[in-house]
Amino acid sequence: MMNRGHSVVSCDDIDGVARDEKAAMALPEYLRLATSVECRVESRRQLLQYCELDTSAVVEIPRVVRAACGSQ
Repeated sequence: MMNRGHSVVSCDDIDGVARDEKAAMALPEYLRLATSVECRVESRRQLLQYCELDTSAVVEIPRVVRAACGSQ
C-alpha cells in the first residue's frame, strides 16, 4: 500500500496488471508482433499504472523506515 497524499493505494486498487507475475506475463504479450494495437494500448496503460505504484514503493519504504528509526 502507498500513501498518495491523503489516500492509500494498494495493488488491489489498480486494474489488470497488479502483481509482479502478471507484469512479467504481460510484457512479452505486449511485445509480440501479433498482439493487436488495442491490446498493446491497454497493456501499456496497465503496465505503467503498475510500475508507478511499484516505483512509489521503492521511494516510500526507505522514507518510512528512516522515520521509524528516528533518522531523517
